[in-house]
Amino acid sequence: MSIKKFAIALLVVFICAFKNNDPKPHNLLEKIYTQTDRPLYFPGETIWFKSYVTNAKGTITTLSDQMTAELISPKGNVVQRLELGIQQGYTYGDFYISPNFVGGVYKVRMYTNWMRNYGKDSFFEKEIVIQKVVSPNVLLKLEFEKKAYGKGQEVTADFEAKDLENKVLSQADVSYSINVAGQSHYKGAVKTNLKGEASITFNLPEGLNTTDVLLNVQLLHNGKVEAINRSVPVTLNNIDIQFMPESGNAIVGVKNTIAFKAVNEFGKPADVSGSILDSAGNVVTQFESFHDGMGSFDLTSKTTAYYAKITAPFQSDSLIALPNILVSGTKFHITETDEKYEMEVYSNLDKQLVVAVASSYEDLQTKKIKLNRNRAVYHIKKNELPEGIIKISLKDVNENIVAERLLFNNKPNQIKVSVSLQKRIYKTREKVLVKIHTADSLNNPIPSNLSVSVADNKLVSYADDKQDNIASYLLLSSELQGKIYKPSFYFDAQELKAHKALNYVMLTHGWRSYIQNSIHISSAAFKPVTKDVQYGKVVDKKGNGVESHLLLFDASQEKVIKMKTNVDGSFQLKPNATGKMILLAYTDKGVKVFIKRGKFIKGNDTQIVPDSSNLKYESVKYKSALKPNKSSIKEEVTLSNGKLIGALETDGKSLDEVVVTGAMGISRGELTASSVVVVGYGVSNTSSELTSLLQGKVAGLQISGALGDVNSKKMIAIRGNQSMSLNSPTLFVVDGVVYNNISGLNDIDPDAIKSITIIKGSEAVRLYGSQAGGGVVNISLKGNTGYYNRKRFHSKRYKNYTASTFYFQQPQLYQPKYFEAPHYVDDELPNTRTDFRNTLYWNPVVQTDENGNASFEFYTSDAISSFVITAEGMAYNGIPVRNIAEFATKNTLQTTLTVPNYMAVNDTVQIPITIVNNTDSIMKANVSFMLPHSLASFNCPEEVITIPANGYVITNLPVVPTKRAYKQTIEVAVEANGYTDLVKEEFTTISSYFPKHATLAGSDNKHFQFDMQNVVEGSVLAEFSLYTDVVGTVMDGIDNIIREPHGCFEQVSASTYPNVLVLQYLRETGKSNPDLEKKAMKYIKQGYKKLAGYETAENGFEWFGHTPPHEALSAYGLMEFTEMQNVYDGVDARMLERTKKFLLSRKDEMGGFEQNKGKYGFSAAPYLVNNAYIVYALSESGVPLSAYELQYNTAVQEVIDSNDAYRLALLVCASGNLHKATHHKLLMKRLKDMVATYGFEKLPVESTITRSYGKSKNVETAAFMVMALLKEEGNEYLVSDGVNYIASKRSYGGFGSTQATSMALKALIAYTKTQKEKLLTANAVTLLINGASFTRTLKANNNGKIVIENLEEYILAGKQDVKVSFADTTQVFPYQLLVRWDTTVPDSANQCKVAVTTTLASEVSKIGESVRMEVAVENTTKEPLPMVTAMIGIPSGTQIEPWQLRELTEKQKADYVEVFDNYLVLYWKEFGSAEIKQVSLDLKTLVPGSYNAPASSAYVYYESEHKHWVKGTQLEIKAQ
Repeated sequence: MSIKKFAIALLVVFICAFKNNDPKPHNLLEKIYTQTDRPLYFPGETIWFKSYVTNAKGTITTLSDQMTAELISPKGNVVQRLELGIQQGYTYGDFYISPNFVGGVYKVRMYTNWMRNYGKDSFFEKEIVIQKVVSPNVLLKLEFEKKAYGKGQEVTADFEAKDLENKVLSQADVSYSINVAGQSHYKGAVKTNLKGEASITFNLPEGLNTTDVLLNVQLLHNGKVEAINRSVPVTLNNIDIQFMPESGNAIVGVKNTIAFKAVNEFGKPADVSGSILDSAGNVVTQFESFHDGMGSFDLTSKTTAYYAKITAPFQSDSLIALPNILVSGTKFHITETDEKYEMEVYSNLDKQLVVAVASSYEDLQTKKIKLNRNRAVYHIKKNELPEGIIKISLKDVNENIVAERLLFNNKPNQIKVSVSLQKRIYKTREKVLVKIHTADSLNNPIPSNLSVSVADNKLVSYADDKQDNIASYLLLSSELQGKIYKPSFYFDAQELKAHKALNYVMLTHGWRSYIQNSIHISSAAFKPVTKDVQYGKVVDKKGNGVESHLLLFDASQEKVIKMKTNVDGSFQLKPNATGKMILLAYTDKGVKVFIKRGKFIKGNDTQIVPDSSNLKYESVKYKSALKPNKSSIKEEVTLSNGKLIGALETDGKSLDEVVVTGAMGISRGELTASSVVVVGYGVSNTSSELTSLLQGKVAGLQISGALGDVNSKKMIAIRGNQSMSLNSPTLFVVDGVVYNNISGLNDIDPDAIKSITIIKGSEAVRLYGSQAGGGVVNISLKGNTGYYNRKRFHSKRYKNYTASTFYFQQPQLYQPKYFEAPHYVDDELPNTRTDFRNTLYWNPVVQTDENGNASFEFYTSDAISSFVITAEGMAYNGIPVRNIAEFATKNTLQTTLTVPNYMAVNDTVQIPITIVNNTDSIMKANVSFMLPHSLASFNCPEEVITIPANGYVITNLPVVPTKRAYKQTIEVAVEANGYTDLVKEEFTTISSYFPKHATLAGSDNKHFQFDMQNVVEGSVLAEFSLYTDVVGTVMDGIDNIIREPHGCFEQVSASTYPNVLVLQYLRETGKSNPDLEKKAMKYIKQGYKKLAGYETAENGFEWFGHTPPHEALSAYGLMEFTEMQNVYDGVDARMLERTKKFLLSRKDEMGGFEQNKGKYGFSAAPYLVNNAYIVYALSESGVPLSAYELQYNTAVQEVIDSNDAYRLALLVCASGNLHKATHHKLLMKRLKDMVATYGFEKLPVESTITRSYGKSKNVETAAFMVMALLKEEGNEYLVSDGVNYIASKRSYGGFGSTQATSMALKALIAYTKTQKEKLLTANAVTLLINGASFTRTLKANNNGKIVIENLEEYILAGKQDVKVSFADTTQVFPYQLLVRWDTTVPDSANQCKVAVTTTLASEVSKIGESVRMEVAVENTTKEPLPMVTAMIGIPSGTQIEPWQLRELTEKQKADYVEVFDNYLVLYWKEFGSAEIKQVSLDLKTLVPGSYNAPASSAYVYYESEHKHWVKGTQLEIKAQ
């Protein structure tokens, strides 16, 4: 029989050995391009990606076997990092987006260790938007013809519209409006043409004095207004323009081509026009941008000096000098034809020159040319050049470059990838078959390796992603300096300007520095990460090498790759994911062979490790080049009910999609009796054929063809698959190998068969996928015990095979998840539509065969939408390929709801319901609704609605949210003419009022009173917690920290570090708390991944991982990671050493540490505080004193001479850690005297390391004082006072800022370790609330606290009276009563140093319009402030669009921007004295209703307990 092989990704890389020529130094470049399944995601989804890793030439990398993939938050920190193995030049993986991720513009970043030598410029980065949006119901595009407009100028914008069936909306009425600074300026209307396109023109005001101009375009489709907004690219007076002569020089007396590039103040392209003047002010020529601020003009110069004057988009007052025109020099001009480049050379200096043509990876041509009358012409044939960027240089006789430019060579024989479908419109849950063909322009098939995504086009179109595709990045962006604006434009065959515009890119950009600067492996700081390599040879009994076939199995013997040795029998192996492989070798002639092992090369090891075989092979330092496999290998990476789906290799034949599920081993417990027939175990039969063995054994099994006639074509069919296609063939599985026909199965010896299992109906599809629609015959052979090296082969083809097991030590690499895609069986659609996946299909490895063909299938979801198939990848010769195809889904009866993702309590929301009838008959529809408990409805629409033939009806469902609730569901059911459609939509209700809380904390009998006024009904929550163990205190504190928006190193540490301390405490005290330990370890692992991502390229740490690193923050990180490694073995010891080395490298001659000092906050802590803190952190981290003794002694002397409690506490701790008894005794006495004098409330402190204020400053200082006092016995009384002081400052679970809370928790844990565990004897606590009494017996539990919940019913508006009393006052514990409620009146803290205001330009708007919100955040002090945060409430029914999130940071309106529930969160690193930050937002209106935005607030990070609040804006949105 013919055994078909599975090719599973990341199983193994197998290389045939050949001589490895050391590449030239400039060959040692790597590039990465990454395709993602789409550009916009919702929280809770997964980003699927595939990365292509190439060398400079574009073929697969020969350096690295490992790639790092990172997900970067809007603040720039690494939130996820994966280490992935590279095989055959690619790898793939996934980032799970946690539901609690903030929204915003993220990035994916990919790089190899080798690429780090060339800096971050060489890394691949791509923006990804994570935001929960309301999807549009049409596909709209809006592009401006120019990239800069000025006062009074005419603006032209190109508009395009398609419906969700991908049909152009021709002759549609389009209205548009222009807003200037949020105010209406002009309104107009146009009609789309037959192509669904319209040109929108308008003039800007003559007196325009702002760049704040917005274009809003609206279109009415199926009774609903759909809209698109974009900022008009206005530039008033700030343009940077550069002029660049072609080839670098312009010469007097000849015609010169001068290229130019113009950008605005934010670095974006700016289209310009103007005049060129001579020294006398005479206009000699004009210039005008051709595309994206780039263009050129010809200048026949008569003098050496010329000037440019900009006339558009504004009239410049000044002249811009052109580069100096040379009297003598060398230049050349390139003219392009279809077949060649003509190089016109001019030089009045040299008679002979050398033309050098090179790519980024090799020299292509070198030719001497002689000049005649200062001129020469040289021709370069296009077909002699590779595709991509080419450098043409002129050199003089001394090899000096005298002229140079880049050009882009488009080879005429391009590779195309076609994506074809059977039809344009599908039903929901219908199977889609896609065929892919890759060929050159002459239609010669080209095998290619592709990745394919199928995504909802509503989101893809809405994201308006103009970033790189595979061709533009690998051929263009990765090689040029700077960022290319919308690079995919230059590779769009539909763009008529693209080719000429690309030439301007070449004239105005240079190669990246890393292409010019070569790095050799021997001197590189970062070596390529490589896998182990095992050499070997297949030999006969005489020891002679034999060319052989090889089958390489994984440890389970169920996955296999087929390869061949070299002619001499030699081979190379690299490890798979498990590190264990079985290699089987055989020959076609059945010659007895043996596997001999050769030398072994350890990954990243330049030394060869020979073994006892003494086989001699050529030394290979790095892995040899591996050409992509041209044979037909296709991989499916999909799941059906949690089972892996793969594909077969069939010795060059076309491929069918198959399933590996049963091949992975079927458990009989997985099979249902009604669908399974077992022929027998230990089957023995006199028949010589499998078909004869099955005949008559299974009811419903039909065998056609003459039995015993080997020339008769046998067919097997299984009846009873009524839900399947009648044309589906029977699937055959033999010991895990899947077949789609019976051919060759009769070679199996019936005596070798252990059992035969027949699987029918949906059970077959459940286990084996859609291909098993005809049922499955599963054959298990005897002797397949699963032991390694005992795989049996029953065909004569495998006679005299030999096998050997190889073991490798593998690095811990991430194993990618498999994409889950449902396989629907029944043709009848379900009544309820529940499948609304935004990505229908993702397959990272689709390989076209030698005929250029591949195919795959998937099922549509329940969404009625347009979908786009994107196929990207590499041809076997390294040429990038890409194409897309679109299709749509449509049902006879379809219902759509437009529900805001968030609603505020007491909003009035009119939810539009659109019901579409796609039949030729009128429908009478019965409509019903099911609302959650958090919604009230009124004036519900009629229950029976008449829908015209091929028409639609829109009705509104009015609802009012009555209370806060998470993930609620609205259901709408429609029945009409025998059709049913039930749709569900999720939403969350939030509060629009002001949150307020009261925390009553103590550790003894107390009587409390507080007042509650203006309470929002139903908003009160109350809970009493008594902490019998410090773990309860700590975990509550952590929960408080992680409620806050977080993202920088300090904030992540605040929610990670206490968990480290908790685990240490539990282990040191011998307490067992599995649930708490699991929770703490989860936070630690998550936190460590994020924190490690803040390490800078210069070692050390910075808040967002940027350079330069900050010394005190690095010291804090060192201390945290040192303690973390005691409980978590994932801490990188090398990182700790790098951090220590960095800190010690910052020692200065004055006995302190140099500082990369910022303006404010932690980064601006005074020199003396930094020094003391770093000394303390080094001592805590176990760094020997000898490494920083001068700094220690200097810090000690300073605190002796000063009166600063904070620095004193740090040095008491440090001297104790370092066992400096004399210093410790002296400093401890001063510390105790200071506490006796000032108490813990009013300790004298110049500054803490975080430069915190008020309560946070006091708590942070008290925490260090307590930890210092604990260094010496006999301080119990003072320590107790300090602990009580800290406990009394508890508020809302925390102790002030995140840093104060973190240090307070550390002090409390340190204190608890010194105490004998209190015995909970017969004691009880009584809580009295407004006369209601609650008594609880004190009992120990794993949570470390006793909780009395649901106390809100005893809280009444007005005065509250609360008493806490212990029955035994000699044994008391810390406690807190936390009462939370919403109030209608803002409760701003007087201590807050910032203030926020929000206003809407209009409180009434219509669907599709843009509503302007103005935000102002003010520093109300005369001092600079660090790290200010503003949380701006957004009215429900509106939406901030992704392009606005980008603009806010691009235009430097905020340092970082996030979307958090229904808030826009703005971050600024610093505020100047009395500075006001102004932010303008244009909110897109989506759903009619009356809305109250959540209350907005602003605060300084280090004083987060002090916030300024303002009432949320109010907005009424009306239907058009």
